[in-house]
Amino acid sequence: MSSTLAILFPGSQECSYDFAIIQHFVQKQGIDLIQFAPSPPVKNLDLCQTIPVSQRLNYLLEALFYTDVSMVWSGRGGYGVSDLLPMIPWAKLKKIPPKKIIGFSDISALHSAFYAKLGWPGIHGPMAFTPYWDKSSLKSKKDFLKYLTGFYDQISLPLQYIQGGQRKIFPKKKMKGNLFGGCFSVLTNLIGTPYFPKSLAGNILFFEDIGESPPRILRYLNQWCQAGVFKGVSAVILGRFVGLTQDHEQNAKMEKSLISEIALRLFPLPVFRSKQFGHMASQKFIPIGQEGVIDFEKTFQLTFKG
Repeated sequence: MSSTLAILFPGSQECSYDFAIIQHFVQKQGIDLIQFAPSPPVKNLDLCQTIPVSQRLNYLLEALFYTDVSMVWSGRGGYGVSDLLPMIPWAKLKKIPPKKIIGFSDISALHSAFYAKLGWPGIHGPMAFTPYWDKSSLKSKKDFLKYLTGFYDQISLPLQYIQGGQRKIFPKKKMKGNLFGGCFSVLTNLIGTPYFPKSLAGNILFFEDIGESPPRILRYLNQWCQAGVFKGVSAVILGRFVGLTQDHEQNAKMEKSLISEIALRLFPLPVFRSKQFGHMASQKFIPIGQEGVIDFEKTFQLTFKG
């Protein structure tokens, strides 16, 4: 096997799952998969009664310090990930090789903390024990796992430029920067803590979210702006903002309006949109802590090495 992947649940309780099915599928793509989770799953826990923090922390640390493991894959997100951050032995982790943490949603808290404290890269990508994975195409699943093995030389993500001001300003034809981002609300809660980068100057940021109303999203945006986080940022990429309202027919209109408002408030910072990442099936993966390039030929696109 070219890679060994640990799978665990650093956030909320596990959902119902069949580890053997996922393990077989992943191994067919050339990756060994090891489970670091209670068996059988803990049941009948409500939102605020997750698996004990100490237990979740132990599984995470076991995976990180396990010599053969090169990447740590979250099976799902869920409440409670940020509980772990003050308890992680950061000084000890500095002594081992970096390991990529994979996931999205609340896993953005781990991405930010490991990037800020250790400079470790991560991957904003799908999680195996979620409805989104179940609904994803076979091709998207295989593409993601091939990416983990280093199969691709380069990955491209098409972008749409969002005009933010009344003056039509065409952005630079090439913008570079380390990629950083994830779930907007989760990252906002880390601003001002040791688990958020001291500076994002020169970075390309990307955001998505779920179940947050437009006023709340704009309140989070104010936090970023008023804290000076956007100072020196190269560009912003906005993914899907789903569940803005319970009216599914109105969500698309509200999402478009929200994207335009964000671009207006961030002007003249270049803002782009992609409908291919976020809380959705067959989502595209984006690395964290790795250089990305936004360039223009016939259209804008984000590229990064495989």
